[in-house]
This record gives sequence, C-alpha cells and structure tokens, in this order.
Amino acid sequence: MGKQEPLKHVERRMSDDERRTAEAIRAGAKRDYPPKAATTPAIPSGLPNHVHTTRRKRGMTRYELGKKAGVPATVVRAIELGDDVPLSHFQAVVEALGLTMELVEQS
Repeated sequence: MGKQEPLKHVERRMSDDERRTAEAIRAGAKRDYPPKAATTPAIPSGLPNHVHTTRRKRGMTRYELGKKAGVPATVVRAIELGDDVPLSHFQAVVEALGLTMELVEQS
C-alpha cells in the first residue's frame, strides 16, 4: 500500500440538511443506546460514614483529602466504602481530616 497523507481539517459550517441529519443520527443513537444513570454506592455506617461525613463537612473532595493525607484518592474512596486499606493510610486520612484515632482495650 502507498503512503497515505494525513487528513486535513476543513473549517466550514454545516448546511441545514447536514445539521438535521446529524441531529437525527444523535437522536437515534440516544434512543438505541440510552445513557446509563450514574449510581453512587451507599456509604456503610460506622467509620466509613464518619470519614465521608467529615470530609464533606470540610468541603473537600476525595482528591483533595488524598493529596493532604499523602495517599491516592482511591484510598479515600476505599475507606468510605468500607474496603480494607493499610492502617497507615487510614491513619493518614484521619489525621488529614483533623481527627484522632484511639485504641481502646476491651475487657
């Protein structure tokens, strides 16, 4: 096969017919493949909920909290969903929120 030249971008306005055709294509695609509704997982009660609520009260995103704690935002998300994370990461997030952890001996 011969060498192909790169396509050149053509700057022009669409005609009314082209605009109607494009809109019909978009409407058909939307009808045939409707967008999925965004779902957010429920936050479990207990520590995950406390971390989530405190973060929201402080007006922080997961990314901002992770950056302040020195951990990825995925760690903050995992904590809020009740997933297992290293204790050092959990402690860093808690401290970044201005909270403290206390170990209590059970009798």
